[in-house]
Amino acid sequence: MIQDLCLDNALINMYAKCGDVVTARKVFDSIGNKDVTTWTSMIVGYAIHGQKREALQVLLDMNTKREKGDWNSQSYAMKPNDVTFLWVLMACSHAGLVEEGKSHFRSISEDYGIEPIEAYFGCMMDLLCRSENLRGAYDFMEMPVPPNAVEIHGRE
Repeated sequence: MIQDLCLDNALINMYAKCGDVVTARKVFDSIGNKDVTTWTSMIVGYAIHGQKREALQVLLDMNTKREKGDWNSQSYAMKPNDVTFLWVLMACSHAGLVEEGKSHFRSISEDYGIEPIEAYFGCMMDLLCRSENLRGAYDFMEMPVPPNAVEIHGRE
């Protein structure tokens, strides 16, 4: 049977958004050559239905066989992208996984070479505030944040 990865990714999203994460997972497991969208779709499916540990396990599976920091090697399943990490941070925030969230936030740039985007900072603030770590949230606000469109437009 010839599979259309784009269609399979859409099915994962559809089943997950309809609340049928079990079927979404069956479609995910049936795909031989997954792309980053496939992996991220399954993370999103778990995250939006409160299955945070499962979402983080998919990220872990995504990194299987990877040597730390060696994305040029073919020994990894799939390199996460900025959207993948946005959902990972959201999953950590909604589950109150403060230390895991902090660890993933650091690893985005340190291990994956991805430049943090503004949404990551929002997720981290949400994570710290939900955990009632207001001191940590205040300290986090002191971190440099990349300028957004409003700030850039205001400088012209």
